[in-house]
Amino acid sequence: MLGKDLQGLDLLRFGESGLVTGLTVMVRPLPAAMTLARVVGRRMEDPKNADDAGGPSGDTAQP
Repeated sequence: MLGKDLQGLDLLRFGESGLVTGLTVMVRPLPAAMTLARVVGRRMEDPKNADDAGGPSGDTAQP
């Protein structure tokens, strides 16, 4: 992600029906987490332009 190394962990919680009922995402270090939050935030604000919002190889935001 913009040359930033990051470590991440996704914790899934499942209900009795086997469906996911919760998701917790942890990312470190802080600069990588902040960049990830910006990318995800842009995608959530305008999902129809998700392909244009950048990503691990396309994000141009600076920390």
